[in-house]
Amino acid sequence: MHDNYEKKLVGNAEAFLKSNADSLANRRVLLLNISKELSSALNVIGNLNSKVVALGETDEVYDLPLYWRIRYIKANLSEVRFPHSLFDGVALFMNSSEGLSSEASAELARISKPNAMLYLFLLSEDALEAKEGYIKLLSNSFTLADDAGSVLVFHNRKAEIRRSVNTIYVYHPNLEGDGITEYARHLIYRLRKRGFNVVEGLPREEDENDFVLVEFEEWLSLLNKIKKLEELPRNSYVEVHYSKTPPKPRENLTYLYHAVPSHYGLDFSGIPWYYVPHIAYEIELPESKKTYDYCSFGFWGQSKHFDRIRKLKGKKKLVTSFNYTMLDDNFIKERCKMKLGRPLNVICGTSLISSKNFRRLIKLRCSLLRFFNVKVVIKDYIPHDELIRELSECKAFVFFQDTDAPSSGSMRLAAALGVPVYAKDNLRAKEAQVIRYRSLDEIDQLPKDKVNVDDGLDYILSLIEYKA
Repeated sequence: MHDNYEKKLVGNAEAFLKSNADSLANRRVLLLNISKELSSALNVIGNLNSKVVALGETDEVYDLPLYWRIRYIKANLSEVRFPHSLFDGVALFMNSSEGLSSEASAELARISKPNAMLYLFLLSEDALEAKEGYIKLLSNSFTLADDAGSVLVFHNRKAEIRRSVNTIYVYHPNLEGDGITEYARHLIYRLRKRGFNVVEGLPREEDENDFVLVEFEEWLSLLNKIKKLEELPRNSYVEVHYSKTPPKPRENLTYLYHAVPSHYGLDFSGIPWYYVPHIAYEIELPESKKTYDYCSFGFWGQSKHFDRIRKLKGKKKLVTSFNYTMLDDNFIKERCKMKLGRPLNVICGTSLISSKNFRRLIKLRCSLLRFFNVKVVIKDYIPHDELIRELSECKAFVFFQDTDAPSSGSMRLAAALGVPVYAKDNLRAKEAQVIRYRSLDEIDQLPKDKVNVDDGLDYILSLIEYKA
């Protein structure tokens, strides 16, 4: 009887979501305390064409329904610091009398928009018995709008506090053949489309009505390709790329991190930061016939294992180029010394070891893929428009990386092509929100659905437009 009653409560939640789908469609929604018992309800939400983020506390969250449309994160609310006034709605699923604190109630009010709806679903007898306690706790920030027994509806009564921004400055490496530079340029393009006055570079003098966004990678700062943290203007927002390590805290800087720090064993306490995923790409697709069953692309890198594309069935295409480090003789010689060691590394100082010869070798190796029905497009540099033309001929994308590093620009760009995106099952694929495979043999049996990635631009806009 007890289990049947709880199933009924879960059914009530699913029925409510179905009957109120219009109020959640095309919105940004946060789900809390999700689990496999809510699979039917998640199937409803995943088909609403909304931007949905769902938090759960076990590894099973990454295998819940429609994970390529719903951004599942293994975490509780205290581990993910969202920007303020980000969500249009929040759905909170409670199956016990515990689990909601006054701090959590205040945080929900902070991260949801003024007048945003909060739906409280009570999924157990214990949770129903604690109902009045939940109402009292939430009443500090929310007003009860409807009581349907096991479903309570509140709205956020905080006042709207918008900030006035004159100019957005975006500072980035400004290097050809650099992924962060390409990311920054697309971010600038999208911000300008929204009507903002955007300037590349740093302001000459500080102005509290400006917003300074820095696209930062520690490796680039060590190479003097970008300013170090201590050289940046106060109150800058620093978007950290390709890092599994916490930034060294500096007063008057705010860090934007593409992943959840606890996933990498990091402690960001005492560091001002926000969770901001990689932005999505908006591209204009040329009219092209989709002639390739599977494609892969990106800057060449050993860990990307592009050669594995030969194992896929059908007609395939590989599009790759070299980032700026592969054009640097000194970098190639130093990597040679690290690989060979003494005494063999003597050869690294000779003219035989050069960036030009290294790229020739990679091009030769890639050319051999033609014997496996793979069209290979490999150049020192591929302009963006040419890249999109090449990719527009693809029916699906497959990535082979063996890495848990946060964020992948290539996977995000692939999602913008509106076709299925597959990647090897690891933390990077989960962060990128693509369809995951454990073996290349199973790709043909995986969903043929397009990916609805969470868009980091919404997070950045919340920081630009709203005050905490």
